[in-house]
Amino acid sequence: MALNMSKLFPIGIFSFIVTLISITLNEDTFFTGYDATLQNLMGTILFLCAWFIFSAIWGFKHDTFYTKFICFYWGCNLAVSIFSIIAPYSFLVIPAVWFGGPMHGLGYLITAKNTFKILSPIVALIMTMSGYWFGRFIRIKRPLERFFTNH
Repeated sequence: MALNMSKLFPIGIFSFIVTLISITLNEDTFFTGYDATLQNLMGTILFLCAWFIFSAIWGFKHDTFYTKFICFYWGCNLAVSIFSIIAPYSFLVIPAVWFGGPMHGLGYLITAKNTFKILSPIVALIMTMSGYWFGRFIRIKRPLERFFTNH
């Protein structure tokens, strides 16, 4: 599979911007080590909604490059989470902040730390893939509606 920069660039820019915004919304408790608050949960929900909408756009385009990217992206998140449970090495700090910061608000609902670390990337992948399949559904349904309304 060749790396398609024309597709990777907008996905990378979106990932970077939405992640930085979400880390900023969660920084008050994430960086200090405090438990997540309702405000953090709202920040995480906004993060997941942004991914859902962005994924729906790519699903509408029916772009399989995007599905490969998100599986890789959230797979890396899951790998970092597992490694941080098994061996909390300091070199994992930056990836843990990048992947864990935006999802910190889920800690309001999931208080067990290791469970939270494993479920966060899974929830994000489910939301992202749901958005993609929602976009696919809209694209498929639209021609059917035209067919039934024209006859």
